[in-house]
Amino acid sequence: MTALLLPDTSYKILLLLHVLSAVVVFGVGFAQPMIARTSPASGPAFAKYGTYVQSPALLILVGAGVAMLVQAKNDTSIEYFKQGWVSIGLTTWMVACVANFLAVRAYKKETNAAPFVGVMHLALVVGLYAMIFQPGM
Repeated sequence: MTALLLPDTSYKILLLLHVLSAVVVFGVGFAQPMIARTSPASGPAFAKYGTYVQSPALLILVGAGVAMLVQAKNDTSIEYFKQGWVSIGLTTWMVACVANFLAVRAYKKETNAAPFVGVMHLALVVGLYAMIFQPGM
């Protein structure tokens, strides 16, 4: 009986990691503009957060997502990678990685990082749409 529950449990753990890492990556983006306006010296702190927290969470996000696809319950899990919603998700992940890198660089130079944070918000919305509605499936 335990062997029957193990794949389902590991999938749920991967799903939890996937969702939690998305919260870590994108959650702070909603507070960044307000904090940056009230505390102009917050740039280096956001740069450290982006480097040491958001970047690893982005890796966990894609790793857990791909692991869930590979662990699909059927033998054709490789077919999932041909579906549109997976391509959209991976593309938005790449866009989020680039936007995070550019935001960290802007924070280190103490310039305006708002456009890159906006791109992160857009990547979140597009990624959520792809994960929820799964177009092309």
